[in-house]
Amino acid sequence: MKLSGIFIVFLFMCFISCDKEDVLPPSLVVNTPLALSNFNVLEYISVQGTASDETSIEYVELKLLNNNLASVSNQIVLYSNELNFNFNANLLIDDIHLSSGNYFLKVAVSDGRNVTTSYVEIFLSAVPLVLKKTYVVSSNTNSFNLYEIDGTTVALVESFQGNYESSVSNSYNQYLFFGSDQAGYGYDPDFNYIPWNIASDFSPYQYFNNSVYSAEDHLHYVSHGNGNVKGYDDNGNVIYSCSMNVNEYPEKLLIEQQKIFVEVFYTNFNTDLVVYFKGSGAESHRLAINKDIVSLIPKTEDQLYLLVNDVNESELFIYTSSVNGLWSPHSMPQGIVYDAVSISENELIIAHQTGLLRYTYDNNSLVAIVPNIQFKNVKYDQLNGVVVASVGSELRYYSNLGVAIGLVNTPEPIENFHFYYNK
Repeated sequence: MKLSGIFIVFLFMCFISCDKEDVLPPSLVVNTPLALSNFNVLEYISVQGTASDETSIEYVELKLLNNNLASVSNQIVLYSNELNFNFNANLLIDDIHLSSGNYFLKVAVSDGRNVTTSYVEIFLSAVPLVLKKTYVVSSNTNSFNLYEIDGTTVALVESFQGNYESSVSNSYNQYLFFGSDQAGYGYDPDFNYIPWNIASDFSPYQYFNNSVYSAEDHLHYVSHGNGNVKGYDDNGNVIYSCSMNVNEYPEKLLIEQQKIFVEVFYTNFNTDLVVYFKGSGAESHRLAINKDIVSLIPKTEDQLYLLVNDVNESELFIYTSSVNGLWSPHSMPQGIVYDAVSISENELIIAHQTGLLRYTYDNNSLVAIVPNIQFKNVKYDQLNGVVVASVGSELRYYSNLGVAIGLVNTPEPIENFHFYYNK
């Protein structure tokens, strides 16, 4: 009986102890921001409110979520041991790439055991896209110079060692990349310095053959003359690598639809278009071209434009990935192609030996819009709707119909040029 009494007392004390456990969640009131308040990206959101609990508040957590409830900001955690905690914090919307739309401010309060969460829907306005500068590469023997164009003002900002091979602009991560026969250079245009470089490896062809930017993962990719394709991040680290077969070498590149389209050559007369799965690096399929591919341009999810040269002639093809075949929608005039750019999936601007040509797919027309000028490079400023082409030491600006808009003279002949945006 005595032992039984002790056991009953023990159960009673356990019941009392369990009954004292904190089972009530904390209360939470968010005073600001109000629902559907408007904010701009790169601004602060002032968050104020009150949290209370019958024991004590341990912390209040603040973060910004997108429509998929994924975090798009650094979180703020405010610690407390008070019964009533009046919190006040400024949450920075620091991702310049956030688009306009509805987001959710998540406010969570914990008493150490229970959590109460509140979501406040707000509207964010994106940072407008801005063309900050245009950069021009001028090549010399064993070195090349970088010029900055701001309006019509041209200034030398950097000189690099080695013979120029390729370059690309990565506005998303705010850097330019330049490859030479001595090294690859990452360049910060905003602070005018070189934070990192990539060593040049031995190769039978120029090591930095072709450099392109991928909007899918925001890396820049390089076809290397030793037989592989690598994707680099904004610190020059290798994030992706894909190797060709023995004695095969990559040149022109396109990263699209989670695939890598590569011009692969193994003799001067044998060239294939090879498609690799981006995820695994395994070869998907290939097609013999046996001509020099000048441009690989996306058309639809399943189609590409191909512009090729063959001795003193050029051809325009459309390649269909699903059937691994190509066909020619229109003949080209006598002469070679130097460069090409898309205005849309329906329209190309082609820098041809006979001048600037405009190809329109819908009516299958090819017309000369700026005749008798041999432009070396052509690019399209999508933001401002301007075609920019280089000839000699000049950058010339046109509408997509060939109407002259402006001209900028540079101190040296232009090897290449790049647009540099704010994001």
